[in-house]
Amino acid sequence: MAALRDLSLLQKCEDFLLHPTVRALSLAQRVDFLEKKGLSPEEITQCLKSVERRNGLSQLAHRTAEGLVEMKPSGSEVAASASPFQLLQFVVKKYGLVTLLLALLGYGYAQFRRRKTQQLLLQHEAD
Repeated sequence: MAALRDLSLLQKCEDFLLHPTVRALSLAQRVDFLEKKGLSPEEITQCLKSVERRNGLSQLAHRTAEGLVEMKPSGSEVAASASPFQLLQFVVKKYGLVTLLLALLGYGYAQFRRRKTQQLLLQHEAD
């Protein structure tokens, strides 16, 4: 019976900590309030860990849902195929500046290698 009471108390504690108004408070204020309600430091720690885990899982679910939305073909992808400049804007928006720089570096290397190969072929033919 005591274990059931403890579970009920910890569930109430978790619900309290997940409330948007309480989330705005500092950790010290939340812990102080829970201590005043009679929770032991172990119970408070357990409750905080549980809330952190639940919050982490909800954030993960939220990010996964956002990722699924991004995977759907959207109008921006269709519009990006309209011109190279729009494609460039889409790539920067979706993948970031680092990816753009790596793509430009790869393109530059390919051009350099093509020219160097042509020079070597011309030099070989001249010899």
